Amino acid sequence: MFKLVVTDIDGTLMNDSSEVPEEIFDLIQLLQLQNVKFAVASGRQIKDLKKIFKGLNDVCYIAHNGSYVEFGGAELRNLAIPENSIEEIIQIAYRYNLFPMFYTNDAILIQDDDTRFISKLNTYKVTYTYTSKINLSGEIGKVSLMSLDDNASNFKDKFSSLSDLDTYVSCKDLIDINLANCNKGTALALVQETMGILPKETISFGDAENDISLFKNSGLSYAMMNAPLSVKQYADQIAPSNNHKGVITVLSDILKALQS
Repeated sequence: MFKLVVTDIDGTLMNDSSEVPEEIFDLIQLLQLQNVKFAVASGRQIKDLKKIFKGLNDVCYIAHNGSYVEFGGAELRNLAIPENSIEEIIQIAYRYNLFPMFYTNDAILIQDDDTRFISKLNTYKVTYTYTSKINLSGEIGKVSLMSLDDNASNFKDKFSSLSDLDTYVSCKDLIDINLANCNKGTALALVQETMGILPKETISFGDAENDISLFKNSGLSYAMMNAPLSVKQYADQIAPSNNHKGVITVLSDILKALQS
């Protein structure tokens, strides 16, 4: 029997217009009545996730790809990338015309005002703050790098020399960088330990490279139909695409089975 559902947000639960299906809120509450916990695992910051699920109780939040974890108002993990590592990321990023975004618990910080970058960033419908000088010694849990040409995968290997960091292609125009072994999968393991839930009792949903670690720590995993083949090969099942409410479809079927 499954006791925990964990889902990615962008490209998985959200459609391509950055909209969350309304059905998910009732589904979460109905699953909780069946003693099934709900967790969200995203590259987004914690305040953004809390805004999406405002009003729901007992939701577990895995933010910044796993560097921040919170459940029941208690902080389970809060890790930051060292300043010297961020400086190396920035140097490599600008060498290849990638635009960095710095994720803290409270804000997404940018230091470039290039109109092409700003225009592309605005499509993600997130709140960000421009500053001419980033405080690199602050609590930066994740760095994202945006490619204006939607070819982020071409640059992943450029960061392979940074041995203390893990690099993921989170979508066609974004590379995410976190501390090594500080990913959604290790965050999920922490959540499972805290809740007393086994991996085999967990269902996960994802669409990108940074979701593979979730799949590996779940008893049943779903890659979205819109996911690349390189991600689908790690999942147990394929769900309908994010634009066809794939997470809703699968969870509705699971709920019916639990209620029968």
